[in-house]
Amino acid sequence: MLAEIYDAGDGGSGQLVNCSARVQVGADEALGILGFVVGGENPVTVVLRAVGSSLAPYNITHPLADPKLWLHDTKQPLMGNDNWGSADNQPVLAQAMARVGAFALPDGSKDAALLVQVEPGAYTVTATGADGSHGAALLEVYLVAQAAIDAALDEIE
Repeated sequence: MLAEIYDAGDGGSGQLVNCSARVQVGADEALGILGFVVGGENPVTVVLRAVGSSLAPYNITHPLADPKLWLHDTKQPLMGNDNWGSADNQPVLAQAMARVGAFALPDGSKDAALLVQVEPGAYTVTATGADGSHGAALLEVYLVAQAAIDAALDEIE
């Protein structure tokens, strides 16, 4: 399956703030893939998530037990995460997820997430089963407004 979404607003009047896809994921070559493009001339901050085990309360059968997330540009992998609670910026990440309207991930869950600033260009988010498992995962990209980052930092201090 391939789905493409474009923000064709006139002169920037519209702005896409979230894109997600539920995919079947496994290990090695059984990747879940979600692409996005950042336009304009300035970098933006995004929340990237690969949600697996936290899908169980939403009646998703066979959720991926332990997703591993990678962000790629057109040339190489840039960074990854396995177990969002281990992220260096976990407190800010949790606040940013709440501010963009993403459902909360439980503390200690094996879901993966990143809060990262990216330059204009094309990117791919991939997810695999970190422990070799297979299952359903939700891949998500959220655009984070600078005001949300500032508010998240204020709440943590």
